Amino acid sequence: MDLSNYDFDDLGSDLESAPKLEPGIYDLHFAGFQDEPVTSANDENYRGLKLMFTIGETNRQISHLFTMESSTERHAKMGRGSLKRMASAMGVYKITHPDDFMDKSVRAPIRYDKNDKYLEIDENFGKNWEPVSSKAPTPAPTEKKSTLEDDEIPF
Repeated sequence: MDLSNYDFDDLGSDLESAPKLEPGIYDLHFAGFQDEPVTSANDENYRGLKLMFTIGETNRQISHLFTMESSTERHAKMGRGSLKRMASAMGVYKITHPDDFMDKSVRAPIRYDKNDKYLEIDENFGKNWEPVSSKAPTPAPTEKKSTLEDDEIPF
């Protein structure tokens, strides 16, 4: 589609872009999958599973590609291993279909790619997938030590 035929200047400045999302660890909520396997022109045996997630409480989405089949068996094992670790962190222990992840979430680091342009999930070959905790950790309570000054304060 040739977009040069459309006027974007008359839309005004109220369409500000969202602020840049900072790298960090986020809850990722499963948001769907690509029906057809991803293929590669470089490897006729390559089949990938593309999953989509919503990042935390934002409306931003991010996708991740898992290698399911490849001419290089090591790549396929890494991709399937990562998917299995992600599923386990989501509480899914038998993977039969991407729908198994519906209403599930996982925690993982998000970073920008090497060109600082696109967000990507830093799953580190499956090692960074974590379960989403039901509540945020609370710091341990600290005991207030009584000092001589506190004891001498008149009422």
